[in-house]
Amino acid sequence: MNFWHGFTSTAVEVDHAGHRYRVGLRLFTLGKNITLSRDGEVVERASSPARFVLEDGAKLEIETSEHGFRRAVLRTPATTTRLQPADGTWEAARHRWAREHPMANGVIVVAATIILAAALLTAVLSLLQLLTSIDAVSDMLGGWSFTMPVTTSPVLLVAFGVAVGMAALDTALRMR
Repeated sequence: MNFWHGFTSTAVEVDHAGHRYRVGLRLFTLGKNITLSRDGEVVERASSPARFVLEDGAKLEIETSEHGFRRAVLRTPATTTRLQPADGTWEAARHRWAREHPMANGVIVVAATIILAAALLTAVLSLLQLLTSIDAVSDMLGGWSFTMPVTTSPVLLVAFGVAVGMAALDTALRMR
């Protein structure tokens, strides 16, 4: 996969019963967007959520979201194994970087979590302000209306939006 394919597709892999299974996902595609390959040969295509039954009875269970895999596991009677990002994907690069730089990864994970929590709080407070500015709602609340405690400049809003986007991208690339 090259850089540009990271915008439209991703993949996960697992070794099982002497074979290499790869599950490819084409994002922004209607219909059968999941492809199962065994040792490089396409075996089956399906839509999400998908369940592929392998020759020995093991099952690959796949659930996707709009930006990647939500869940990708191999279930056998004895174990459940999470599939790993395939080489050449953005998720694999993020996974490798996290292994090589565990301290920096921890800082980024905490920062991304704080930024996403702040974005959620800001969205809730903005919605509360919007709802209480409606005359009928304000009257039901005895004339009370909420005003955001902090006003920000457009430049700060754009910077915050970029930070939220980067935090969301990091979370998606960590396959969380």
